[in-house]
Amino acid sequence: MITLKRRPALAVLVGTFLAVGAACAAQSQDESSPAAVRSTPGPGGVATIPFTSVRVWFNEETDLAQSSLALAGPDGSLSLVGVHSMGEGDLMAAVSGAVVPGDHTLTWTAVSADGATATGDVRFTVVEAEADPAPDGDGAQAPGDRD
Repeated sequence: MITLKRRPALAVLVGTFLAVGAACAAQSQDESSPAAVRSTPGPGGVATIPFTSVRVWFNEETDLAQSSLALAGPDGSLSLVGVHSMGEGDLMAAVSGAVVPGDHTLTWTAVSADGATATGDVRFTVVEAEADPAPDGDGAQAPGDRD
């Protein structure tokens, strides 16, 4: 019988083999999980009011029935309706209700066809749209003026 106490080189070899095997298993699991590759709004991005939809693209198709999106702003959670996919490895939803300026977080959970699950979030800021300047300073047109 070979014992690892008598064979230090064998113990190091077995330990190294086990560590490399565990690292490879973890790496292959990570590669099979869905990963976000792009979003609208983007990470650290700025969206203007009216803010009407969110969308996240992934490196693979997701199981729509098991995947989800959630949106939270300075006033708490916002309602997302009609979560769907445009068939581009994405999840998309309409924002329902009043969106206020401030920091927002879009949280996603994506489940791949083989059941691998990944979660993440996208943080962005919502701001009021800048008003267009009035043509004559006060917005009034002189009689007979045309656009």
